[in-house]
Amino acid sequence: MREKGNEKTTPLSPLGMQPDEEIVLFHDAMSKRADTLAKIAEATNAKVRFDKLNKYMEYVDKVTSKFSAARLKMHEQILPELSKDLFPPLDD
Repeated sequence: MREKGNEKTTPLSPLGMQPDEEIVLFHDAMSKRADTLAKIAEATNAKVRFDKLNKYMEYVDKVTSKFSAARLKMHEQILPELSKDLFPPLDD
């Protein structure tokens, strides 16, 4: 079916009737919302990774010669954990 004065076609509903314009706009808005939420999730994951990488670099560059034994042990435990998250082993 064609809209009056416009060459754009509107998809038919399963019942064969032309859908209401508000319903079409609603579905378009929900689709755009879903795309936007996916992009936000992707950006959030990238920021978390960036923050972890900064923390990792901070720990790698620390001078540990004046650390107490307990602090050195904690430092040595943190580095591998951050490394596992940031640089997962490659599966060949």
